[in-house]
Amino acid sequence: MDILRDFGVEAVPVNLPGHGDPDASTDPKRYVDCEGLIWSQFRHDAPITAVGFSQGADLLLRVACAHPEAFDRLVLLGLGDRVLMAHEFGDLVAALKADREPEDVRLRLFWRLASANDAPNGALAAFLARDRQALVVPDSLQLRFPVLSIIGSEEGISQDELALMIHQLETHVVSGVDHFGLPGNIDVITKTIDFLDL
Repeated sequence: MDILRDFGVEAVPVNLPGHGDPDASTDPKRYVDCEGLIWSQFRHDAPITAVGFSQGADLLLRVACAHPEAFDRLVLLGLGDRVLMAHEFGDLVAALKADREPEDVRLRLFWRLASANDAPNGALAAFLARDRQALVVPDSLQLRFPVLSIIGSEEGISQDELALMIHQLETHVVSGVDHFGLPGNIDVITKTIDFLDL
């Protein structure tokens, strides 16, 4: 956000459901329409340019598919083909509900990051436990705006299926970077700024 503002961009923060709110619900049913919650936070008086990371990128692409006429361009970080798959987060949800750090290194990282968030761990667990289906895009839908997708080489995911779905997709893989290393990576920041023509 600060980097975008340094370039004179009027950056509007969007709150991801289950994140950052001390009073966020711990009931998965409250997160059924996350796309609607995101859409309601956008300004609709001008074409939307947006950047999303991880679950934020997932929701951002879903919103763009529902309202393709409203968008000018997108940057998706740490998403890749994940959005096209139905995910089960059972182990992570159970870890987030636990009182102690899990022994698994990957789950422990998520647990610590969630614990440093203003929202209770149970809210993030509820967000992940919601009924999230794989994104299915009809052939008739054409995203007529450019999209940049960036993943880290250590994430173990592909962007091939996403490239088939989005005709104006530019992909980039950052060498030696895992999922959580993407947002602060200088290569990612540079690619994003160049893509947004700032």
